[in-house]
Amino acid sequence: MTAKFPRAFRFNGRRDVAGVLRHGRRAKTDLGRVVWTRVRSPDEARVLFVVPKTVSKKSTVRNRIRRQMAEALRRQWREEPPAIAAVIYIDPPAVRLSDRARNPAALELPRQLKRFLRRP
Repeated sequence: MTAKFPRAFRFNGRRDVAGVLRHGRRAKTDLGRVVWTRVRSPDEARVLFVVPKTVSKKSTVRNRIRRQMAEALRRQWREEPPAIAAVIYIDPPAVRLSDRARNPAALELPRQLKRFLRRP
């Protein structure tokens, strides 16, 4: 990993997350569930990855998965992030995939988020 996930793409507090969860739309991806809402501009784009304990009891494993997902998103959002705020719940079956099988799904995630914005 060459750089950290930019602070600008992280939620600032529980209120922001609660607003997305309360008013957001829900969708299913290869990696899990996504709750998302549109924001006014790409500068307000935010993302939160939730990796539950059902995935692994070890926090090091959960944090590694979270970092891998954030890195995949960071690389593709470098040019222009979509105007979206999203909470992404990673499902246990997606995590049980090998790293080779999980990486393509992680790389597909930014494209899926952009597709959500095209929906009416």
